[in-house]
Amino acid sequence: MKQKITTFFFQSCALAGLLLSGFAPSAHCGGFAILEQSSRGLGQAFAGASVGLGDGSSVFYNPAAMVEIERAKTSAGITPIFPSAEFTNKGSTISPALGGSPLLGGDGGDGGETGYVPALYYARKMTDSFAFGLGINAPFGLSSKYDSGW
Repeated sequence: MKQKITTFFFQSCALAGLLLSGFAPSAHCGGFAILEQSSRGLGQAFAGASVGLGDGSSVFYNPAAMVEIERAKTSAGITPIFPSAEFTNKGSTISPALGGSPLLGGDGGDGGETGYVPALYYARKMTDSFAFGLGINAPFGLSSKYDSGW
C-alpha cells in the first residue's frame, strides 16, 4: 500500500511539473557572454572545440583532451570587442498615476564600451593519462555605460 502511494505521489508531481512548465514565461537576460577564449577557435568558428583544438585552450573547452597533446603547448591572445548600444527615445513617459510627464535625459549616447578579452593557456602532457593545464580567460565581463544624467 505504501509503495502505491509513493508511486502515485511521484507520478502526480511529474505530471504537475510538465503541466506547469508549459506556462512558464520566457526569460531574457541582459548579460554579455564572451566566446573569445581562443584565437585559433575564433579562426575555425569553434568547429570541434569540444574535442580539443590542439592548442592550450583545451584547458577551457575540454580538459580531458589535454592528454592528446604530445608536447607542451602555450597559446595567448587578446581580442578587442567594439560593441554599440544605442537607444532612441520615442515618447517615454512617467506612469500616468505619477503625472504622466515625459522622461528627461535624452537618448544617452552610445552605451557600448570597448573591451579587450584576454586568453592565456598552458597545457602539458605529464603521462599517458595525466596532463597539467593552466588557463586565464574572461568568459564574461563586457560593460555598457550611457551618458551621465540619462
